[in-house]
Amino acid sequence: MLFVLTRFTELYVDELEEAADLRVLVRDYLRGLSLPAAQLEGVVKFYLAVRAEAVRRLTDGTGHPPHYSLRTLCRALRFAARNSCGSVPRSLYEVGGEEF
Repeated sequence: MLFVLTRFTELYVDELEEAADLRVLVRDYLRGLSLPAAQLEGVVKFYLAVRAEAVRRLTDGTGHPPHYSLRTLCRALRFAARNSCGSVPRSLYEVGGEEF
């Protein structure tokens, strides 16, 4: 396993916490869906609200606070961008349930 890991470069990226930065990321991931600005803003607000609640009062099945990161958001956006449900609102809803 160590041999495989030495073949890759690991990059550390700070978490995006500013709404403007998150808007750019969300817009880029979901550009194929042609979402209106209000829906993109809704995704950003949802992510920021979930992260804030995870710090304040959410817990997972073991009683620990969940960890929502940029990786979680990007994974969710990749799934939503496929629009596998055939409906953008439904795909976004399913992502919210699966990833968050």
